[in-house]
Amino acid sequence: HFDWRVNLPAVLRSLQALADFPVPEGGSYPGPALFVAGERSPYLEAVHHPLIRRLFPQAGIVGIAGAGHWVHADQPEQLTRRILDFLDVQGH
Repeated sequence: HFDWRVNLPAVLRSLQALADFPVPEGGSYPGPALFVAGERSPYLEAVHHPLIRRLFPQAGIVGIAGAGHWVHADQPEQLTRRILDFLDVQGH
């Protein structure tokens, strides 16, 4: 069983840096990446997939049924399984 905790002071200190994250022109990350979204969350939609694929060509994009934006709180077991499966495929 996992319990998730959010370090709110660290998040608040970093909000501006997170919001200002630059999207490099013509750049991409060539390694494996996993994008996870709750199927009830409006934050990662199909319209975003082309940009994700451009910046992360090896990315997997998965939806978690029954989860909103806080996937880790709504469906912790499903999220953990997806992450472990991803790491397994990567040999970790």
